Formats: sequence, C-alpha cells, structure tokens
Amino acid sequence: MNAPASTITAAPLAIVSTAAHDREWWREEAVRTGTDWSGVVGAALKLMIAADIIEQPEPKTMTTWDGPSWRASAKDYHEQRASRRTSETRRAEAQIEARAEIPRLLVRQ
Repeated sequence: MNAPASTITAAPLAIVSTAAHDREWWREEAVRTGTDWSGVVGAALKLMIAADIIEQPEPKTMTTWDGPSWRASAKDYHEQRASRRTSETRRAEAQIEARAEIPRLLVRQ
C-alpha cells in the first residue's frame, strides 16, 4: 500500500537505554569531552562576548597589599567592641545609681 504524497514516514527510533545516566557517567563524560559546568559557562560567556551581546568585564584582582590586614581588622573590631561595652557599662551603672537613689528620696520626704 502506498502512502499519500502528503504523509511522511519516519525511520524507527533505536532506544539505547531508558535509564537516566548516573553521576559517574556524567563525570566520565565531562572528563572525556573536557567540559564541566564551569567550562560550559566560560564557553557561553566567550560566545556572548564574541557576538557583542555582552561586554568583556575588566579583570578585578585584589592582592594582599590592596586589602587591610586581618590583624588591623581584628584590632578595629576589638576597639569598637570595647567602646560599645564601656558605653553600655556606663549606662547600666547610671541606671543602678538612679534606682538606688529612689529609696533615699522616699526616705527624705
């Protein structure tokens, strides 16, 4: 029987596996092809830059000379913490003195 001219007959599909690939397969495939997610993202960025979709960002690097040392940061933190504690302590002492003064005022009256 001949199919009408408007009908297209497709070749049968060969099913290799119905199971999804496991992590080990993906790991081996990434090694075999030399790609991983960071490589895929990097390649996509290069393509977008080449197509003038996005601009090449300026490289930003920070060396140890650019940032403050951790010792200076720790010193600043402890100094600020000490000043906060000092003000909190003074405030608490003032409240204690004010509470202690209330009975004295009541006795005088």
